[in-house]
Amino acid sequence: MITNRDQWLILLGVAGSVVGTLLNKGLLAHASLAVLVWLFGEWLLFRWRVELQLRHLRCVRTVNGSANDSGTLWTGRPVTVSVAIVPEKSVRLPFIRFRDWQPENLTIDSIDEGDSNESDDASNEIDAAISGKSTVEFSYICRPKGQRRDGF
Repeated sequence: MITNRDQWLILLGVAGSVVGTLLNKGLLAHASLAVLVWLFGEWLLFRWRVELQLRHLRCVRTVNGSANDSGTLWTGRPVTVSVAIVPEKSVRLPFIRFRDWQPENLTIDSIDEGDSNESDDASNEIDAAISGKSTVEFSYICRPKGQRRDGF
């Protein structure tokens, strides 16, 4: 994924290389070409990590201590969701953001103790680095939406 900053660096690198070559300014041409080679190397490294390393990650979610495919949630009672990202092979990802899918019938209450995420508005996500076979775990507390009816 190329950001706006990268697009500007590519534009300036190409322009600097062309101007440096046309005006016989070797330093400008080489510095601009070095920026382009560096950006290309970072892009290749990013694509390699996305295509070859992300497929070795497995996500395990438990809701109230159960990893079953289905279950029952009660209105008004808190639900603890724990997510573990487990690498099946050794991977190296220096920065990755995990965001757990939030069903539309749940509202996030708070961040569970020990969670390293510092953002209050999105407690179902975490920024992490993975090296080797280390597992990344985070949890959060949420409640099912809905009205509680007396007598039921």
